[in-house]
Amino acid sequence: MAALSLGLAACTSENPEMATVMDSGTNEGSNDAIYSSIRFHLPASRSIVKEGEEVGQDYENKVGSILVVLATKEGDNYSYLTYALSDASVSAPGNDATRHTVVFQEKENLISQAGKSVYVFAYCNPTEAIRSVITTPGNDKNTFFDAICNGDYESTWSANGFLMTNVQVLEKTLPGEEEIKTYNSASNALDLGTVDVIRSAVRFDYKDGSPKQADKTPKFGINTYAIYDAQVINPTDDDVVAKVHMTNVALVNMRNEFYYLPRTSDKGLCPGLTGMETTAIDSYVVTPADATYAYGLPAAIYHGDEAYKSLDWTSLDAIVSGTADIDEGWGENIADKEGYYIWRYATENSTNGSTELSINSTTGAIFEAEIIFDGANTPENGATVYLFGNTIYTGIAAIQEDIKKAPISNLATAYSKAFTINESDNSVVPISDEAVEAAGFTAYKPSTDGKYYCYYFYFNRHNDDENPTTTGVMEFATVRNNVYKLSVTGVKKLGGFKPDEKVEDWDAYFSLNVAVKPWVVRVNNIEF
Repeated sequence: MAALSLGLAACTSENPEMATVMDSGTNEGSNDAIYSSIRFHLPASRSIVKEGEEVGQDYENKVGSILVVLATKEGDNYSYLTYALSDASVSAPGNDATRHTVVFQEKENLISQAGKSVYVFAYCNPTEAIRSVITTPGNDKNTFFDAICNGDYESTWSANGFLMTNVQVLEKTLPGEEEIKTYNSASNALDLGTVDVIRSAVRFDYKDGSPKQADKTPKFGINTYAIYDAQVINPTDDDVVAKVHMTNVALVNMRNEFYYLPRTSDKGLCPGLTGMETTAIDSYVVTPADATYAYGLPAAIYHGDEAYKSLDWTSLDAIVSGTADIDEGWGENIADKEGYYIWRYATENSTNGSTELSINSTTGAIFEAEIIFDGANTPENGATVYLFGNTIYTGIAAIQEDIKKAPISNLATAYSKAFTINESDNSVVPISDEAVEAAGFTAYKPSTDGKYYCYYFYFNRHNDDENPTTTGVMEFATVRNNVYKLSVTGVKKLGGFKPDEKVEDWDAYFSLNVAVKPWVVRVNNIEF
C-alpha cells in the first residue's frame, strides 16, 4: 500500500528530502504571539511493487500556503485545540532546508495544554473548503478530522498548488506555561518537529508500448499494433489480418469524494483517525462509503453515441507529445524507463473488506482503437466485420467460406443462429443484433466517419498479487501520491464494446504493463 503507514514491504528512504519554509519575523519580541516552527517533507512511500521512487515535476511539489492544526486526544478521538494559517512563497529547489514558522490563534488554548501532549496535523496548499472549516467563526472545528472532499476535487491537483496532508500523526509534548511564553518571536520559535505529508492526488502516466524496430522507431506506427491470423500457429508479419491504432483513452469511475486526511484499516472497516497509523500487512486504504463517481463505466460503448460523449477522452498521440516524465532515475530493476508522459490526475479510490469489488466502482480506463484493414482483408464499403473466437471475418461471405471448409463446427452452428435468408432478395442478413451477439459474434459496423472502432477496458492495479484466480489486498485500488505508469505492450485480438463483468478478466483482450511508483519530494525551500 503506497503512501500510508500500511507496512506493505516498506521501501522508505532513510533520508527523505525536505520541503521547508521560513517566516520573515515581522513581530519580533511580541508578548501577544507564540511562535512555533515546523518542518515538512514528502516522504518516500510504501508499495509491495518496488519500482522505485520518482521526484516529480516542480509544479507538483511547490507549497504556497500551510494550515497547521493542533489537537488533543482522548482514546481514539481527537479534539481541535488551535490552528495557524500562513502563506508561503517557494524558493528554488536545492537550498539548505529551513523551518517554517507559524503563529497559532487562540493562544489561551495552547497555554491550557502546557506540559501535555498535542497532535499536529498539516495541510499544504489547503483548499478553500478545508480552510473554511477551521477559520469560519462558529464552525464545529472537530469536523476537520472527519472532513471529506466532495466539492471541487480537481483543485487539489492545480499546478503549484497540489493539496498535501499528513501521512502520520505527529505527537509533541509541550513545555511548561512559562517556557511557552518565551517563544514570542520568529527567531525564537518552539520547534514542533517534522510532519510527513503526501499529495492527495493520483497521477497516471502513459507510454507508447507498440512494437518497435531495431532503431526504436514504431514498427507499424505510433500506438499501432498488429492482429495476426488466429489460425496460424506461428504467425509472421505476412499473417497480419488487421492493425489497431490506439487513438484515445478515457478515465472511468473516478471518485467525486475522498477523505482529506488519509485513512487505513487492518480489517477493511472504516476506522477512526488512528487508522492513519495502521501498520498491518493486510491493511486497506479506506475511502468514503457513500461513493459517487465521475465518468461512470458504460454498459456498452460505440463511437459517437451518448455513452461515448459522456466520457472525457484524451488523444494518445497528444499525450506522447505532451509533458514528458523527465525523472528517469526510478526503478533499478526497470530496464525501459524512458518514453512516459503525464496523462492526467485523479482522486484516490479504494475498496475495503466490506465492499465487493465491482467494475462499476473500480477506477480504470477505456482505450479506443481504430481498426485498420490492409489489402485483401479490407471489407467492402459499409460491410460489417465479425469476430468469432479470435478470427476476424470481413463480411458474411468470409464466414461462409470457412464454413465450407468445416461445415460441422462451432462456427457453422453459430452462423445458423445468427443469420437468415432475406426473402425479398435471397441475401443472407443478420436475424438481429441481439441474435448475432447471443451466437458469439462481435459485430463491427463502420461509424459515421466510415471508420471501424473497438474498445479495450482496463481496471487499475495497485498491488498485483500475481494470481489471476484471486483478488489480493488493494490489488485494484487507486491510492493517493502514487504514479500509475501505463503502457499497452501488446494486443492479442480485437477489442469489443462491453467490459467484462469481473475486473480480473481485463487481460482477456490485451496485455498491459503497469508500473506502480510512489512519488518522493524534490527539495523545496519556501520563504514568506
